[in-house]
Amino acid sequence: MRARYSTFTTKKMRIDHDELLLPWCSSVAAQPNIVSPPVGTSVLGDNRVVRQRFAAFYLLTLSLLPVSGCNSDGDQELSRAFGAMATKENETVVKMADATTFPWERLHIFGPYTTAETVEKELGFSWWRSDAIEMYDHFGLLVFVRGGKVVRFVIHFRGNGDLAECHRRGGFSPTDAVFRCQKDSQGVSRCQAAG
Repeated sequence: MRARYSTFTTKKMRIDHDELLLPWCSSVAAQPNIVSPPVGTSVLGDNRVVRQRFAAFYLLTLSLLPVSGCNSDGDQELSRAFGAMATKENETVVKMADATTFPWERLHIFGPYTTAETVEKELGFSWWRSDAIEMYDHFGLLVFVRGGKVVRFVIHFRGNGDLAECHRRGGFSPTDAVFRCQKDSQGVSRCQAAG
C-alpha cells in the first residue's frame, strides 16, 4: 500500500504530494531497505516555511518552462503569418520576406518525410533538428540560414499553406522566396515557387 504524504495549502494553490509524481517516490517504494515516511507525516517536514518555499519553487519552475527554450517546433508565429497570407484568397502570391521580421540569407524548404541526412546534406552542416519531419505527413520544415547557421526554423503545418512541393536545391534567397498559392477543392492552399 502506498503511503499518503501530507497535503498543504497556500493562498492560491493546494498541493498533494501524490499528485506531484516526483520520480524518487516510486524508486523509494521499490527499494526494501529504504523506509518511507510514516502515514500522516510530511516528506518536507512540519515547517510551514519549508512547505511554502517548496510550493513557490514548484510554481516558478512550471511558469518558466514555456520560456526556457522548450519549444521544439520552432517559430509557430511565422507559420501562422504565412498561413494567413496564403489562405487569404483563392489565389494569391506570398513573399516570405513579408512574413519574416528577422534577417536571413537562405530559406530551405523540406517536404514531409525528409530524412535528417537529406536536410543536413542540403544545409551543408549538422543540425540538432534535422530529423524533425522524418515521420510526419502533415508538416514541412522551413529552415532560415544566415552566415552558415540556422537563425530560425518552423515545423510548418501544411494547412497553413502547403509548401511540400517547394523544395529547391540550394534554397531560396529573400528575393526568390515568392510563392503562388491556390486553394484546392478542399480549401487547402497549395503553394508553388513563383520563380
